[in-house]
Amino acid sequence: MKRIFALPPLGLRWKLVLSYLFVTLGAILILAIAVSIAIQNYFAGAQRAQLHVQVENLAAQIGQYYRASGEDWRGVPLQYIQTSDPYLLIITDHTVYSNQ
Repeated sequence: MKRIFALPPLGLRWKLVLSYLFVTLGAILILAIAVSIAIQNYFAGAQRAQLHVQVENLAAQIGQYYRASGEDWRGVPLQYIQTSDPYLLIITDHTVYSNQ
């Protein structure tokens, strides 16, 4: 059987150059993946820390309104609570009020 697209045999010098090229490209690819994962983890952690600070500030603000209203949730002006981002604000009170 005759080969139509036969490549000429590579010399030892070209085999060595190509092997170094493939090793270098593989190392660059692995390094790029590792750096990408590290950057994603860093930004996720930074966002989590920023959200934690914002929530603590919001909780302190709500606590001040609660103390100023005589520690009664019905007197807290929730429309004055300023948030810069869309939040789902859930306030729970474990105190049982009686309607007597």
